[in-house]
Amino acid sequence: IIGKSTAAKSVGVLHLLFNILGTIIFSLAAVFIPFADILKLFQYPDMQVSVIHMGFNIVSTVLLLPFTDIMINICKAVTGFSFIKMKNHRIKQ
Repeated sequence: IIGKSTAAKSVGVLHLLFNILGTIIFSLAAVFIPFADILKLFQYPDMQVSVIHMGFNIVSTVLLLPFTDIMINICKAVTGFSFIKMKNHRIKQ
């Protein structure tokens, strides 16, 4: 992300990390959970996509929430940006 702020790069890294870890979790879960059978309950393919996407986001968020500090530390190590600086940041109007 050339020309973007360090905060923007850090958010990008955090988003990428979230999706990679979520994909790993879902890939491992797919071995034990018959997702295809569950999706057959929905007739339309667009509904199947939206259900699996919603499930991915909810499950990933719930499972990764306890590891927020670790993920933030990884982002800090990669980008050098500290989210703590943003704690008292106010948007000028």
